[in-house]
Amino acid sequence: MAKNKKIKPVKAIIVLCEGKTDVAFLRRLLKTDGYNDYKQDAVYKIPKPFGLAGDKNDKGSYFINKLKTYKYDSGRLHDRPILPIILRRTQGQSDIFLLLYDMNGMDRPQNYREIITDFNKLTLPIEDDYFEAFTPIDAAIAFIYDLDDKSVTERLQHIQSNYADLIPELEHLSKNKQITSSKNYKSIGYHFLKKDDSDAGNLEDIVLPLMKKGNEHLFDKAADFLNSNGFIRLKKDKSKDENKTQSDLKKSLIGTVGQLEHSGLGNADIFKLTALLNKDKLKNSSQCQAIIKFFSDMRKGL
Repeated sequence: MAKNKKIKPVKAIIVLCEGKTDVAFLRRLLKTDGYNDYKQDAVYKIPKPFGLAGDKNDKGSYFINKLKTYKYDSGRLHDRPILPIILRRTQGQSDIFLLLYDMNGMDRPQNYREIITDFNKLTLPIEDDYFEAFTPIDAAIAFIYDLDDKSVTERLQHIQSNYADLIPELEHLSKNKQITSSKNYKSIGYHFLKKDDSDAGNLEDIVLPLMKKGNEHLFDKAADFLNSNGFIRLKKDKSKDENKTQSDLKKSLIGTVGQLEHSGLGNADIFKLTALLNKDKLKNSSQCQAIIKFFSDMRKGL
């Protein structure tokens, strides 16, 4: 019996972010470049393989199965299944889904390995009695980290040493090669967040100057308040940790001024809601535009 035409795969970029503030900022930024929040009133209505495309009798939903196998423990207050924030961008006749994952730090490789292993399986061809063999998802995968005080080579070595056994082509990435392809993924790549014109820094070095612009008086007063009793972070040997002190001060400045707009929120929600970030500021930031270009390059392989 002749088989029907191949099923068109879902197109998706899997974004493994260091933390929830990265997810919140990328969501805010990429919505200036044609992405929109993806909303459904039920998980089973999300397209396969993430949902069931409306078919309640199907058993193949990745998200539903993820929830089914989650080991619940009420003693772990902030623990939860590793599920993404989903954005969607229409490109030609098809949609591209952007799955923004909060990986809860760089020091939990088991979280990264879990998601990579899941998508390694989802990108394998499926044999079917009625359709030609098809791949359920055309995927790209991206790592988004703060550069901090490390070199690009050091950050890449962390990725390669922890995950190259799952994606061997990660070894092809280098300081001068940000994106490549692999057996399972149309594109694999990285983008490290840093200061303008610097080989160091983090997300706050991008966001804080944008929020301060036109609001310097608020941040000056917040800095005076935070430094009034000595703002300091210590190493294990009780000496001052200069890098962490500066990094945490920037986070605290954003959080303190953010309370004037939205009381009680953490920085991730401040990034989502603050009026101190606007479209013009994001469009005029070279670092923000570098992030947008990175995701544009990642989409080209899909």
